[in-house]
Amino acid sequence: HRDIKPPNIMLRNSGELVLIDFGTAREETQTYHQKVKGQQVTGITSAGYTPNEQQHGQAVIQSDFHALGRTFVHLLTGKHPLEIYDAVNDVLSWREETENIHPLLLDFIDELMGRLPKNRPANTRVILQRLDEIERQLKLPPINPNRPSPPAANPQPVVTQKQPPVIPKINPSPPVSPVAVPKKTPAQLVKNNNLRNGLIALGGVLLLGVGITQGYGYFKYLEFPASPQLLISDLSSLRFLDKSLTGHSSWVDSVIYSPDGRYLASGSWDKTIKVWDVVTGTELRTLAGYSGWVWSVAYSPDGRYLASGNGDKTIKIWEVATGKELPTFTGHSSVVLSVVYSPDGRYLASGSSDKTIKIWEVATGKELPTLTGHSREVMSVVYSPDGRYLASGSQDKTIKIWEVATGNELRTLTGHSETVFSVAYSPDGRYLASGSGDKTIKIWRVGQ
Repeated sequence: HRDIKPPNIMLRNSGELVLIDFGTAREETQTYHQKVKGQQVTGITSAGYTPNEQQHGQAVIQSDFHALGRTFVHLLTGKHPLEIYDAVNDVLSWREETENIHPLLLDFIDELMGRLPKNRPANTRVILQRLDEIERQLKLPPINPNRPSPPAANPQPVVTQKQPPVIPKINPSPPVSPVAVPKKTPAQLVKNNNLRNGLIALGGVLLLGVGITQGYGYFKYLEFPASPQLLISDLSSLRFLDKSLTGHSSWVDSVIYSPDGRYLASGSWDKTIKVWDVVTGTELRTLAGYSGWVWSVAYSPDGRYLASGNGDKTIKIWEVATGKELPTFTGHSSVVLSVVYSPDGRYLASGSSDKTIKIWEVATGKELPTLTGHSREVMSVVYSPDGRYLASGSQDKTIKIWEVATGNELRTLTGHSETVFSVAYSPDGRYLASGSGDKTIKIWRVGQ
């Protein structure tokens, strides 16, 4: 095409976006390449969109990919590429001008705009394959609201090289008052910008980037109310409180949705866990028996069990449907601040004020090798999506990445100036986000 840019993308009455102005287009033939080598091809340029090789009369297919990338930049930022181009350092500082676009898509657009043609996708087939790959990584598996998710068949171990004992099959107890959650319109945090909105429709490509915003919302800091309660935001409006769940008699320190989204579990300083019906706001069950505060709660991937980290230095496991307390895990010498299940549900990791991370085999309660290295309390632990790694945030202001199978500390991430309270992996495992007492959130590139 040789002149892809926003003015050459038109909107039909049907809502379809089309590329126009093929007066400059050339068919890629052997004759064309011979003319390029002989510098017999008329140069077509549009400042800010045209790549270097095309400016010298040597356009190739990958030149269009560069222009397409620059078009996405314009539509995502609302700014012409020249407005954000640093000519002195030859840098296009565009990513910080975008809002709530997934890093996978940002990286892909940067690849389209590679400095040399060989650094860009080889052809349109590669582009479509990459988009399919991004969509697969961002798309969560569908949830059937009428039955709990089945456990994975013959899951592979992620902690030890030896095959761990198989978790015995248990006849699942009936779920508690099954009620499907009605679908809600996902919230989209995009500015009212016609150019950006145009990009969303362009071939469906940028729906990937905007789609990731459904997990975001505008949140206000809420002080602890005089009468402790849970607040649920309605993501379809982001402005009106959907309901308040009352019943706890002290601060609510941890909340988590069940994997199917039907229930919510809450851990409180009143030494109880409560399970709530999300649709009705009804309290379905109270799990009690703690001698210390409940700091953290986590659902198993199949939603059948709840684990909690407690002020009594223990980890308790509960069967949600019956409220039955299963064997307690003991071994920490201080408060358990964070618990998390492995993606396959076979293991549980816990972070504690005793400065350690412990990994437990859920079926047997066996304690696997302890991870040590933090010099202060471990505030948060999280598994990577593939279960191969653990990340931990600590009061020592660092984040550590661990290899689960060996227990080796792979790296320490520094940069926060206060306690790291929370860590979270991106769905593809390439990035890690951390929240800190220094009032910042940092995003780290940790995967390939």
